[in-house]
Amino acid sequence: MTLEGKGLFIWKLHRIAGGDAHTMATKAREAGLTHVIIKLADGASAYNESLFGPATSAFRAAGIQVWGWVWLWLREPIKEAEIAGQGIRDFELDGLFVNAEHPAKGKPQESQVYMDALREAAPDCTIGLSSYRYPNQHTSFPWQEFLTGCDLDAPQMYWVGESPAECVHHSLAAHRGFSFARPIVPTGAAFGEQYGDSYFRAQPAEIVEFLDAVRANGLPAASFWSWDWAEAHAPDLWEAIAGYDWPISTEPDVAEQYWDALLMGDLEALVSLYHDDAIYVTGRHSAQGPAGIRAQFSELFEMLPEVQFRQEELRREGRIRFLHWSAISAGKQVRHGRDTIGIRAGKIQYHSSSFRLVTE
Repeated sequence: MTLEGKGLFIWKLHRIAGGDAHTMATKAREAGLTHVIIKLADGASAYNESLFGPATSAFRAAGIQVWGWVWLWLREPIKEAEIAGQGIRDFELDGLFVNAEHPAKGKPQESQVYMDALREAAPDCTIGLSSYRYPNQHTSFPWQEFLTGCDLDAPQMYWVGESPAECVHHSLAAHRGFSFARPIVPTGAAFGEQYGDSYFRAQPAEIVEFLDAVRANGLPAASFWSWDWAEAHAPDLWEAIAGYDWPISTEPDVAEQYWDALLMGDLEALVSLYHDDAIYVTGRHSAQGPAGIRAQFSELFEMLPEVQFRQEELRREGRIRFLHWSAISAGKQVRHGRDTIGIRAGKIQYHSSSFRLVTE
């Protein structure tokens, strides 16, 4: 799963809209957010337990990706990885960010154990690292152990003591300099905090400067820390994020691509939409892999010559698509077509199809 556009980290769900999931999702949609990143675990303990499920459902219904984030203590690396993996599976998360900071310093072995266990627990999940903006200031941090197990790098580009554009420029150069560099999705500042003798507080104009710099460097997405803080203390920062126009590409959903290929009778286009180990099940047969799925569709088109398909409904629920359809062929009708399509990483992993064939 990839990220595109703007999003926000969430620490405590109950601090946003009084914990009302529908209100959160509506506000996020109106702000043009593409993703939210909700705290899933603190070490080996689950977090936001009672609200995580309802919030995930509401955000997904609003067309917003839901990612989790976990804070690492590395006191029990395997248990911390297992609880993260369990949350990924339970909530079918679009991805996970590992927030590793000072507890990981000087612990390369524990960090490697954690990443190995996490990958075993969630082999298909997109995983990113959320950590320091300048690696040369944190040399005891096990960068390689974390990033080699990650798909994304999300430096916390909090522009304390410099401008947002300078921070983006310098942090990008540092992280891209790794031999094990990963695609970068920056995290900007939407908070205020005491730093030594001075108090830092992001400003609306800085939000715009940061996002402009991210896009000028060709990066597809950015996030901010955090919705909680902006909700309670800085409506002006929320308004700056919400008001920023970040056009998003409109690549069709894989279920829409499937329907278009079906209408055209394009066998190869249909097969290309499935993972190599995808399973396709009908009332007559089941098949796994490209050859078997190609044979299934060949049989369908032979059964229904000169077919004209009609879509009755296409419904989305998280990673599942429900397709209701009918068709007319030479001397035949298809009624009550019901397909369930499971999606992983933008392609079809599981597809079941049933219909009633009536001869005229």
